[in-house]
Amino acid sequence: MRRGFDWLVLLMAFVTLDTPSVDGQFRLPFRLRIQPPTAPPTCDQTFSNVTGLANAINTAANNTTICLNSGNYGTLTLADIARSGFVTVRSVTGNGAQMSPQVSNSDFIRFRNMVWTNVVLSGCSTNIEFVDGEFLQDAPGLLVNESAACGAQALLVDDVIFANVDMNLYEGRLSTNGSVNGLTVTNSFFGTNGYGDGVFLCGGQNITIGPGNVFDGVSQTFCDANGGAHCDAIQCYGGCDTNTTITGNRFLNGATYVMAPDGSNGLVIERNVFDECVVGYGGPVQFGNNIGSLSNLTYRHN
Repeated sequence: MRRGFDWLVLLMAFVTLDTPSVDGQFRLPFRLRIQPPTAPPTCDQTFSNVTGLANAINTAANNTTICLNSGNYGTLTLADIARSGFVTVRSVTGNGAQMSPQVSNSDFIRFRNMVWTNVVLSGCSTNIEFVDGEFLQDAPGLLVNESAACGAQALLVDDVIFANVDMNLYEGRLSTNGSVNGLTVTNSFFGTNGYGDGVFLCGGQNITIGPGNVFDGVSQTFCDANGGAHCDAIQCYGGCDTNTTITGNRFLNGATYVMAPDGSNGLVIERNVFDECVVGYGGPVQFGNNIGSLSNLTYRHN
């Protein structure tokens, strides 16, 4: 019986289920997150403090891994690093390394299995990834801040925990501002509590939120009790721009799940589950043209 159970767990580790609704449309992909134990990372270099780390990231060969022993590495400034392929920076053990990356005009850096705080991406950086980690509780999250027009950026946040994380300059624990061009957020958790929106979008294009994110307990009540910030699961401030898609996410234990009252062009909201809404406005999803016009809206299969 025990051996049979082991085989079942192994099988489940690699199964993804798409569950159709009663109308035949496929809904949120419910992924079974059971996985076999992972082997220790293969490390090409290992550091115990921030000294020399920026240079190592700059000069490392493509597809190599820089490992960090557990500890707080403070602020890591990465500027003008023109790579042609990924270098991965990760903890040796669990999420044992903590840091605050400040990345500007840099390319092809993957941060993995770490604790991050007060992260800022700018300078039209490309192919910057945050995967399989978490943001520090009761501290600022992630800001993508672009003052000039950017080409395709291909930024990724995948399997990251934003639990009880606060806003970073703007109102989201994950915020965009300005001419961001290409951000995907998948398989991540936003909640519970935390001072700010889950995701705050203030400008940008080619942004996809989903699939696989859970927004649970992003609470206006909590924010009112801690300073009064406007706290929605996802807020389109001033409107969501071209090719913004919110797809395949689950929302629960909140008042407003998508706040888009300022007009948007090309916003797509599809295949989401809106559950257990405590209505604070007119409903869990808010559209309007308070500032700009609302055009080319797609809302389907939710």
